[in-house]
Parts: sequence; structure tokens; C-alpha cells
Amino acid sequence: QARLENDSSSLDLFYTRPTARRVSGDWIDNDPKLDKQSSDFFWGAYFTTRLTAQADSLQLYLLGADEKRDRPANQRFDVLTTGARLFRNPTAGSWHYDTEAVYQFGDAPALDANSALLDHKARYFHLSIGYSFEASWQPRLSFIYHYGSGDKDPLDNESNELDHLFGVPRPDFGPTGSFRAFQRVNTSSPGLMLNLQPANNIDAYIRWQRPSLAEEAQGWRTTRYRHPGNLGEDFLGDQLETRVRWHLFSNKLSIDGGYVWINAGPYMDLVNKGDSHYYYLQTILRL
Repeated sequence: QARLENDSSSLDLFYTRPTARRVSGDWIDNDPKLDKQSSDFFWGAYFTTRLTAQADSLQLYLLGADEKRDRPANQRFDVLTTGARLFRNPTAGSWHYDTEAVYQFGDAPALDANSALLDHKARYFHLSIGYSFEASWQPRLSFIYHYGSGDKDPLDNESNELDHLFGVPRPDFGPTGSFRAFQRVNTSSPGLMLNLQPANNIDAYIRWQRPSLAEEAQGWRTTRYRHPGNLGEDFLGDQLETRVRWHLFSNKLSIDGGYVWINAGPYMDLVNKGDSHYYYLQTILRL
């Protein structure tokens, strides 16, 4: 990993082989199998520059992923991801925005052992725009939209399913990594978000989103449910999410809690899934 920077711009470079976790072995006899380095490669470059005195910034990046290298040649996943992001960070009494466009291309695993690699072409788009009010609790209201492409025809020789590589999916649709009802893949979702800061060491938000399938043919990617395809339903439902964080002892201890309610839409009705409720409480201790 390397970083070059000056007063207005920075360039970050990285190259890594991700770790493959192994949780097997005899833990009681202190003989576990340790994690090992995978055969996959992941690398990238980020260029960020400040455009105006109002902190408008531009970020350009290129990411490369070569995964499943230990499998047969037609089961490899080898893609490049290019992206551009234009944003202004929130400040009291002003507008803020964040827009990002991503194009992903390369080779995806074949449909079966005797087929050729699929031509991979996928897209992602994000937009958020809002205003930060000069008031108590520092309210910040934003409109948000996410679009992640899905596979137009799961049986053709092209893959259109966005892969979020080694990123964590939680910022878009969930408060924790264990909650993944929705993610960027095959999703089109508008929403609203209200951020609050009741005290210097307390922050909270309320977020509503309304995800639908970007491509009906692929179905609900996160759960792998597919409807019959002839009913024309793509609306998944409404998701209401809340989160509160409390930082104590000079930020050495954080208490984080939240709740998510999913109001099932027509698509969930087709696959016999109703409303869902998710609660969590976690603590982080920094030594």
C-alpha cells in the first residue's frame, strides 16, 4: 500500500491477496487451523482532488479483482471496476451531495463445466443530495438513490450482475454485516435519510428505502428467490431503519443499537415472505 499527496490531491495504491478464514480444527486442544492467504488478487488505485473552496471533490478509481484462481479456467472471475465520484461533505447551513457511477467489465464464471467464460458487463449508480440545517441536534435531510445492475438473461453468454468485490454491503441497506435483506446487486432503490446529533458523543439516523428489482429475470439476488416471471412484479417492499450510537470515555467505548422493519411488497408475497423485524445491540472497546 502506498499514498502520495499534496495540499489538494492524493493518490492511493494498494495490492493484496485477501485472507481466507478457516474456523475448523480442534480449538479445545489449542490446535486450530489458522487462516491462510488465498490465491485471489485484489488491487486498486484511487485519485482524489479538491475542486473548489467549498470542498467539492472528485474521485477517480480503478479496481482489479482476479478471484477463484484455484478453480478450472472457465470458473475464474477476473474483472476491472472503473468509477468516478463527485461529492461535497455536509456542513451546517449548506447543501451537500454525493454522486457515483461505476462500470465493471471482464470475465465471469461459466454456467457449467463445459461452457466458456461469460462476458461480464455491470453498472452501479449512487446519488444523494441534501441539506444540513443550522439547528439543535444538527439535522441533515437527504434524498438517496441506489442502482445496481442485475442479469438481464441468466441463461445467455453475458453476466450483468454487479459484484461489490470485497466491500462491505452494510452502508447502503443495513446497519450490520449480518443483515443483508438487500444489497447493491439487481436493486433500484430511492429513499430518504435523516441524520441527527443530539450531543457531541451521540449520533443517530432514520432511513427509509423502497427497493425494487432492477431486472425481473434474475430475481431477489440476496435470498435467491425467483418469482414465475409472468406476473410482472418487481417491488420488494419498504425498509425503515434506525440507528443510535453513543461514544463514551473519549471514544474508547461505543454502544451501537438499531432496528430495521421491512414491510413486504408484492414480490415477497409471491415467494411467501412476510414482514421482517431486525434488532441489534453491540459494543466496541478501543484499547
